[in-house]
Amino acid sequence: MALVLSWRGGGDRRGAAVAVVVALCSSCATNGRSCSADSARWAYKQLGSRWYAFAASGAQRFELSIAHVQSDAYAARSRVVVRCVAGELALPVELLASRVRRVALCDFLTRRCCATMRQFEERAQNSSSFGDAPSSSGSGWAASKGGDLRMAHPGACILEQSSLQLLRADDSSEWTLEARFELGLPASGRTIEGRKAHTILCETNDHQTKRQYSAQAAHEHVICAEDQAALRGMPEPAGLVAFVPYVAILPRLHGASELPMPSASALPFSSPDVLRVSAALPSGKTLTGMGIRKGVNIIVGGGFHGKSTPLQAIELGVYNHVPGDGREFVSCLAFASKMRAEDGRAV
Repeated sequence: MALVLSWRGGGDRRGAAVAVVVALCSSCATNGRSCSADSARWAYKQLGSRWYAFAASGAQRFELSIAHVQSDAYAARSRVVVRCVAGELALPVELLASRVRRVALCDFLTRRCCATMRQFEERAQNSSSFGDAPSSSGSGWAASKGGDLRMAHPGACILEQSSLQLLRADDSSEWTLEARFELGLPASGRTIEGRKAHTILCETNDHQTKRQYSAQAAHEHVICAEDQAALRGMPEPAGLVAFVPYVAILPRLHGASELPMPSASALPFSSPDVLRVSAALPSGKTLTGMGIRKGVNIIVGGGFHGKSTPLQAIELGVYNHVPGDGREFVSCLAFASKMRAEDGRAV
């Protein structure tokens, strides 16, 4: 099975296809051996510690390795690594131009991979073509297990992560896309389900997950991160340490969530006019918001009056945020510090 994320460009790239391939192999790729029959021994171990070369749909070439093969169906999932030269994927060159853009592009692709893997897992669990029973955790020791794909899902911040990276050797001009994820190899008890593994990983074209993502969406994701990084460098020359735009939605869905409060319940941030400043972004946008100047700035108020809501947003202003998070243009310099005074004590 090949889990394929395809990307269709717009404008002058209309009709050009970019495929980000997350592919898996099975025992049938090991020196021509077949895994079509179930085995009482944990034959999956034969797959580890080697690289396999593949050609995906559209003739994209990539390499795959199972860095760790789980010891049994109840153990931690197997860890899979896929590598593909960025030139094979025809990634837009302008999105690779700087480190900020590369990190944002990897973040965009990681989120799409995670979403596609969830859809594949749901489809696999509800499909009878993946074996005698749906691929689920089941009940009892001998029930069918495995068949699930997982990738570390990023939070609201755009950060460099090992789940999907663009790497380049010092002596090379080519970028390599490297993706890491986990696979639960299907088994019943200690008996591997070779037929199901073969079906899931090699044969079932009907269950290939192919989704197309607009190059425009990736471009907007990258430009949003680039604007935030540029904004973070603007406050200091103006004597500011932080900036909060008036379009920001700072409240979260609840205390343990990174999701924004629904717009019907949340109010955009506002401040007194005396604190109003404007900032021009590299993309051509102009933001208006509150500027926090150098020195000691105090947030006061009664209990549960929302003091911590802007403070927590400013704390995370050292990171870029995804579009739609509500805090994506809240910026703060890295050397700013937070202090808390005890009740009744002077600052």
